[in-house]
Amino acid sequence: MDNKSNYTDVLLRHYDAVWGRSSASLMWEYGPVEKLNDDFSIREFSPGDRIGMWVYATSGMSSHIEEGEPVELHIFSHRQDRGLAELLTSVAYYHKFAARLNLHHTVNFGQPWQDNSGCDHGFISLPYINGPELMDCFFRKGNIKCYWMIPVTENEVKFKIQYGVEALEAIFEREALDYLDPGREDVVKAG
Repeated sequence: MDNKSNYTDVLLRHYDAVWGRSSASLMWEYGPVEKLNDDFSIREFSPGDRIGMWVYATSGMSSHIEEGEPVELHIFSHRQDRGLAELLTSVAYYHKFAARLNLHHTVNFGQPWQDNSGCDHGFISLPYINGPELMDCFFRKGNIKCYWMIPVTENEVKFKIQYGVEALEAIFEREALDYLDPGREDVVKAG
């Protein structure tokens, strides 16, 4: 078995164990997706006993990385939304060809996260909902880091840059960030 297929096999077993169910494979068919890794896909998990929302996760986003810890991302949704396959595929493309993404980085989606949401950026966070059980997928002698992509506003990104990650996450906690609501208020303006 080659390294790439082993990578995604291990990752998919990890996802299935954490979220308690198997997933459907999605592939965005438009744009230069053929330049991504051969083993790349987006995994769609329906709500279940362990997690009561839709989950979309990258698989193989970092299988090309030879040095350092590879990163995979997931995003939550209150409804089934295959448009999130396009969003995560774009983020994976950016990760491979523009700038290697990691914890606490932000990325401009270039479009609203869902509907007409003011959240058109993503903030890469620790997977607080699933914790260390999800974050560390043991692969060979290291880990694949599985991080949460939280949809945020441009203003929240500017706040993070100016005041730091801890200050932004403190506002998220204080304002009880509704990370499933595309129409949510900008928590920096609300705070």
